[in-house]
Amino acid sequence: MVKRKPPAAGKGKRKPKGFDASSDEQTKVYTKQVVAATRGFNQVYAQMIARWGDTFWQYVPAEWAQRYAELLEELHAAMEADDAPTAAAVSERMKKALQMMNQRAVEVGGTALPEWCRCVERDGTVFAFIDGGDRTAFRRENPDWVVYSLDEVACVLEASVDKMVRKVVDEFPAAKIKATKMYDDVINF
Repeated sequence: MVKRKPPAAGKGKRKPKGFDASSDEQTKVYTKQVVAATRGFNQVYAQMIARWGDTFWQYVPAEWAQRYAELLEELHAAMEADDAPTAAAVSERMKKALQMMNQRAVEVGGTALPEWCRCVERDGTVFAFIDGGDRTAFRRENPDWVVYSLDEVACVLEASVDKMVRKVVDEFPAAKIKATKMYDDVINF
């Protein structure tokens, strides 16, 4: 079976407007009500990505993927209009759709990611973090993904942000890192 991506992929919420450390773009700010309305869908979506990467689309009928894309557009419209009740209703339908697609993928013999792999999606890009298996073969099998071993992630963190992140986490244990931006500027006092 040929890999097929959905007509419109992505999460149910977009980046908040304001300063984004990874970009200078300004995007929409959503109210707490809209964010809360989409939380359940976003959690299920993250679980699907973690389990399947973006491969589950190859196991569902094209019309299901098309209907999901239509629902995604409805959700974005409701969010842009700050319509939390509609966003909640559409999010619930999308959550059920993802659960049905997961069930379908299993029924047709779809293979979820191995235990040693965990995926997340950021801005439409799938990142795979692996702790075992053949990294080179896995990268070849998933050429559109950014694939790192946990050792590579640790090396990058240690070399670039480890001290800063440790200080932040020590001071704010519940903090979540959303984005980082490295500067080469030296400020002379």
